Amino acid sequence: MENIDKNSLHSFLFYQLLNTFQNAAWQQLGKQLNPLTNMIEKDFAQASLSISMLDMLFEKTQGNLSVEEKRFLEQIISDLKLNYVEEVSKEPTEQKEAGESDQEKESNTTETKDVKEMKDFGKEQNAKTDDNP
Repeated sequence: MENIDKNSLHSFLFYQLLNTFQNAAWQQLGKQLNPLTNMIEKDFAQASLSISMLDMLFEKTQGNLSVEEKRFLEQIISDLKLNYVEEVSKEPTEQKEAGESDQEKESNTTETKDVKEMKDFGKEQNAKTDDNP
């Protein structure tokens, strides 16, 4: 890495940081194996936090990213939010099939602000897709 200029190094490190949060979110959504347990695990609260971290990076880096970096980050956030909405919307059906108690069902249907925002984002993306065949 001695021969790499500072901007190239920072770009490389930025992509690595984004990949770290992206991979964490995919694992937390149950879309990738957890390499430590070698199991598929879901943790929507942590997935939401990982996505929020990427959103924060997007907001805080406005005007400082190359076109490619901005496009890459926007795509990651979009993909993760759409998958988050998809996985969260599947969850109540899966829990009912597993015989969840009424109290557990009630606590899991309470949506946080982040979940509502991600669902709205998903609806917006679907509307855009429907408008542009």
